[in-house]
Amino acid sequence: MTDLLPLVEHFHSLQGEGYHAGKSAFFIRLAGCNVGCSWCDTKHSWDEKKYPSISIEKIIEHIKIARKKGASFCVITGGEPLQHNLDKFCKSIKKETMGEKQKSIKIHLETSGVNTISGIYDWITLSPKKTFATKKLLFRTL
Repeated sequence: MTDLLPLVEHFHSLQGEGYHAGKSAFFIRLAGCNVGCSWCDTKHSWDEKKYPSISIEKIIEHIKIARKKGASFCVITGGEPLQHNLDKFCKSIKKETMGEKQKSIKIHLETSGVNTISGIYDWITLSPKKTFATKKLLFRTL
């Protein structure tokens, strides 16, 4: 597990697709992808060496600010975010965003399913790839 993650970008916006479309969300785009789909709209995120490694504490500070501004959940996306062990990151998000009067922020994941799952999520968007075997996703609860 790591205290640093290669961060391409983070931004507060509306979820643009799927069941949660139109809801306020904070996006965390991590660098690194070994899937390499020709139709990918974020090819710039594939090479994690191009991006700074940011402490999970600093990323969580941005999540807290976005939540105060109305973000309903955070979305961890990429690249392929599961190229990184996200156990500590997810645990820290849950712990650091819980308050006396509020539950922790919900965590969503967008993944191809190529890598073994790490972390704990409230929602997973799975986009399986024909040329790669999708790993068996084992779901864990808090």
